[in-house]
Amino acid sequence: MTPLTGVFQATERLGNVFLCTCTTDDVAINRIDSRILDLEQELRELRAERNTKIAITHLPVEILTYIFTLCVPKPGYDPNPPQKSNRFIDIRDDNARRIRWISFSHVCRAWRSLALNYPSLWTYPDFMIPNLAHAMVERSKPTIMDVFLPYGNYVTPGMLLQIQDNLWRTRSLDLSVETPLMQEFVNNMVHPMPNLSLLKVSCTHMSSLSLPPFFLGEEAPLLVEIHLNYCYVPWQSLLLRNLTVLSLSGDGRTNIPSGAQFLEVLREIGGLEVLELRHVFPQTMAEFSVVHIPHLCRLLLEMKIDACADILNHITFPETTSLLIESSTDRESGAFVRLFSCLSRLYSSLSCSPSRALKALSMEYGVIGVAFHWLVLTGWNASDISFPTDAQDDHRSRPSPDFQLTLNGYGERTLESGDVLGALNTLNLQFLETLLVSGRCDPQDVYEVDGGEDVPENILLELLGDIAWSRSVKTVFLRGSDFAYHGADALGEYDDGRCTDVCFPDADEQNEANPEANPHIFVFPALETLVILSADLKADTEPSIPEMLSDSFTRRWQHGVSTPKLLLNHCRSVPDHFEELRKVFTDIQWDRDEAPIESGGIKIITVQRFL
Repeated sequence: MTPLTGVFQATERLGNVFLCTCTTDDVAINRIDSRILDLEQELRELRAERNTKIAITHLPVEILTYIFTLCVPKPGYDPNPPQKSNRFIDIRDDNARRIRWISFSHVCRAWRSLALNYPSLWTYPDFMIPNLAHAMVERSKPTIMDVFLPYGNYVTPGMLLQIQDNLWRTRSLDLSVETPLMQEFVNNMVHPMPNLSLLKVSCTHMSSLSLPPFFLGEEAPLLVEIHLNYCYVPWQSLLLRNLTVLSLSGDGRTNIPSGAQFLEVLREIGGLEVLELRHVFPQTMAEFSVVHIPHLCRLLLEMKIDACADILNHITFPETTSLLIESSTDRESGAFVRLFSCLSRLYSSLSCSPSRALKALSMEYGVIGVAFHWLVLTGWNASDISFPTDAQDDHRSRPSPDFQLTLNGYGERTLESGDVLGALNTLNLQFLETLLVSGRCDPQDVYEVDGGEDVPENILLELLGDIAWSRSVKTVFLRGSDFAYHGADALGEYDDGRCTDVCFPDADEQNEANPEANPHIFVFPALETLVILSADLKADTEPSIPEMLSDSFTRRWQHGVSTPKLLLNHCRSVPDHFEELRKVFTDIQWDRDEAPIESGGIKIITVQRFL
């Protein structure tokens, strides 16, 4: 063996020893780390168990005060509201109920001493109990406090004077009082409020307020949120410049700004995120330029049609902004055309990005005789919206809509099916997956009953137009007996070779590639789930809703269209027809809830259906 070979072998042996040593050390370290984690977990469990055995009287001051703080009701919150049926409540009982939260200060001397010497517990004075409110204001000194005055006749000059003396440390001021004292109170608010961040004044059209020109000395550096209801602020006020939330409601006549004033205010509020205008709009804006609001997240307009259109024509905002509009008219049909033109510029598929495309849509349409018509379109840019599965439609369970349009028509022929189509055509619905249809309609306006005349098109098809033939819609909710009836009838309709650019952009290519394909295109051809909600299946109709469902989906099955899942929620008379429906729907679910129907059944005696 040469010396060089011996060196190589020795080096190899040393390397093996090193690797073995490293491997052994790594295993030991991992075992130690695992043991440390186990001990830490055991220590946490022991501490938690110890905390459960500590007497409440021995809890640290920080924990006790935090618990006490959670017991204090916030402004406007009633932890034990009275029953709705009890219209007359003794004011003494009401006060006793409202003051229960303070009982923790009566347990022992230690707790009472702790509560009385902790100012943060008293920063939400309850002014419906004047004596308590006076004590709370004094005990909260010198911390920041919140003032909430709801409607009532309990307000006294002394109470307002105490509030005025403590305005310098008020964080939020919420006034909802009808009293002659309030105008004098706001007139005296001429000193700066360095800690104020929220101002809310709610009046009525019978007791409106006007804020003075130098309200708060025009110095409230932290003020970012203003809500004024029938309370009017000067448009040149410097308090408007730093806002993120501006909500104004008026009567449409008082304190109306010029177009220049209105746009100048919007231009100066650089950080505005929420803008709500209810019957507060400029006189005219035709000659003014466009203002961009770069951070706007929510825009609500509740006013005349022309005023809505004027504002939308003179402001721009991000595509992620939620837009909510409510308008009405007593004029002839077609009064909404100008508004639809503005919405089409913002939301149509040809003019907006996918961020404004709606994937879930709720449509509520109603007709009461010839006097009143309404339409509510609510849309979300998300398909997983929890639409109601029972009769109680809890709007709070759903996220805020990305779009909402409410149209009210007063008088004959003020809101027709053409207006509904016009509203729908302004939206980008090419990716729509979920649709809810609800409301009520007069059947005599839809069908001729035993009159021998031609039967008009189904009302649901008239209202939805091309959306009824969309291949993107997977789930349809039909709420109420009226639209359950018309929906069951419409789902059996088909159009030979129907092809529109809106619903079937690639239909021509498919027909050329497969000329022998089934030419029958049914309503909602890609339907996967049908939900009938709050309907009476035994309504006085001929044929009945179950009969039309069976007929419609049998016809679809015969033409190769798959049968969707059927959900019957909060429907009446289901047992009489359940077995009949099971012959057609292999996947059918019923919640077995037959509570009273909200809107009642439709009144059609005999209907001629064309097959």
